[in-house]
Amino acid sequence: MKRVYPGMKACLTGGASGTIADVLVDVHTGEERSLVLSVDGYYGPQRVTPISVVWEVDEQAHLTLTPEEASGLPLFDPHVHGLEGGLHSRPHLTSGTV
Repeated sequence: MKRVYPGMKACLTGGASGTIADVLVDVHTGEERSLVLSVDGYYGPQRVTPISVVWEVDEQAHLTLTPEEASGLPLFDPHVHGLEGGLHSRPHLTSGTV
């Protein structure tokens, strides 16, 4: 599967969409753990979800979330979801390769 990267369109179930704002990785293992999503407009609040909601990646990331589920996700907090939480941003990759 191709990699998810910041700026990529996120397709939700039912045809709604959002944007991948960031990909968070475990500081110890480098494993991708979470996505930061902008689902309420580009400048809307950013929300965090486990990377496991991604079921396919082509030119877009296809997620198993409805718009209602996405809007109900926890808000991104850099303290909780950043280094204090054992996560950091993955470097921006646009090549789409694994």
